[in-house]
Amino acid sequence: MARPPDQGVVTLLGDRHDPRAAVRVAIAGDYLPAGLPGADAADRAAGFAARLARSLGGVDALVLNLECPVDADGLAPVPKPGGGDPMRAPVAALAYLSELGAGTACIANNHIYDFGEEGVARTRAALASRGIGCLGAGGTTSDDPQTVALRLGDAAVGIWSGANATLQPATDRRRGVEPLTLDRARAALEAMERTGAACRIALVHAGVEGTNRPDPSDKRLLDELARLGFDVVAACHSHRIAGARTIVDGARGDAVCLYGLGSLSSSVAYSALDREGLIAVVGLDRDGRMVFADARALWLEEDGWGSSEDLDRVEAVSARFRDLSREIEDGTFAAAFYRDASGGFLRRQLRDTARAYRNAGLRGLVAKARRGRVKHVRRAAIGLVGRLSRRRA
Repeated sequence: MARPPDQGVVTLLGDRHDPRAAVRVAIAGDYLPAGLPGADAADRAAGFAARLARSLGGVDALVLNLECPVDADGLAPVPKPGGGDPMRAPVAALAYLSELGAGTACIANNHIYDFGEEGVARTRAALASRGIGCLGAGGTTSDDPQTVALRLGDAAVGIWSGANATLQPATDRRRGVEPLTLDRARAALEAMERTGAACRIALVHAGVEGTNRPDPSDKRLLDELARLGFDVVAACHSHRIAGARTIVDGARGDAVCLYGLGSLSSSVAYSALDREGLIAVVGLDRDGRMVFADARALWLEEDGWGSSEDLDRVEAVSARFRDLSREIEDGTFAAAFYRDASGGFLRRQLRDTARAYRNAGLRGLVAKARRGRVKHVRRAAIGLVGRLSRRRA
C-alpha cells in the first residue's frame, strides 16, 4: 500500500507507517453540496474527487457528515422562521462520495430536516442505492441509537453520530436527529459491543460558527465520549478546523479527540478560515484495533470543492492545526473561544435576524427571539468581560 505524502499530515497517535496497519479509515467533516458548481452532474461531481487523492491515498473507507438532504425536488421546505435558509442537493452529488470511497454518511446535523421527514427518507434511500451506510436521523429516543458496523476485511468498525447543533432533535415521541448525550452514547457503545466492533468512532455535530476553538462545554462532552469507550471522537459544524488531543484515560486505552474538522467540500464559507479542513485517518490492525491516527489538511478552492493539491496551503492549514492543538493542551483555547464568540456575536445575531425576517417577516423575528439561548448570551458576556479586563490591564 502506498504511503501517504508527509506534507500537510500531522501525527496524532502512533506511527502512520506502522506495518501492522492493515486497514485505514478516514473521517471527514461537512459535505454540503447544495449550490456547489457541478454537483448536479454525476460525472462532474465524481471528477472533483481527484483533488483529494493525496489525502485519501491508501484509505479503505470514508466516513463523513452529509450536511443536507438529497433528492428533495418537489418537496416544500419546512418553515424555519428563525433558523436559516433550507438546503438541498441533487442525487448526482452523491457520485462524489462514491468516488471517494465513502462507506458511511452521517446525517445528524442542522439541515437534514430542511424538507421534512420525506426529505430524510429520500436521502437515506439515495445513499442506500449507492451502498453507502447512513445514520443519525429518522428515529426517536425510544429506539436504540442508530449505529453502523462497517466491515473491512476481518475488521469491524462501529460508527455513531449525534448532534447538539440541530433544530430537530429526536424525542421519545417525535422522529428527529439523534441527540448528542452521554446516555445515547452509552447505548450506542453497547450496540457496537454486540456487533463485535473493535474500533468505535463518533462523528458528532457540535461547535460554534466564527471560531476555531470548541466551546469548553462541548470539549468536555467530547472528552467524556472518548473516556466512555470511543476510539475516535470528531466534531464538525462550525465550518472551521479546531485542535485535537489524545485522551490517555479512555475505557479502552488511548483515544483521539478532534474538536473541529471543518468542511470536506461546501458551498458555504464566510471567511478564508472557513475554507480550511481536515481529514482524520485511523490505521487499524487486522483485528480492527487502532495502531495510529493522523490528521491530513485540505483546502476548499474558490468553487467550494476540497483539495489537497496545493502544498503551501495544506502546510499552512496543518500549522494552524498544530497551534490550535497546543491551545487545547495548555487550556488557553477557552479564553480564545470566548473572545471569538463575543467578537462575532453581534454580527451573527444581525445576520440571523435579517434572515429570519426575510423567511417569515414578524413571525420570523418572534421565532428568532424564542430560539435565543442563554448560553449564547453567556458566551458573549464572558468574552466581553475578558476584553475589558485586558484593556484595563
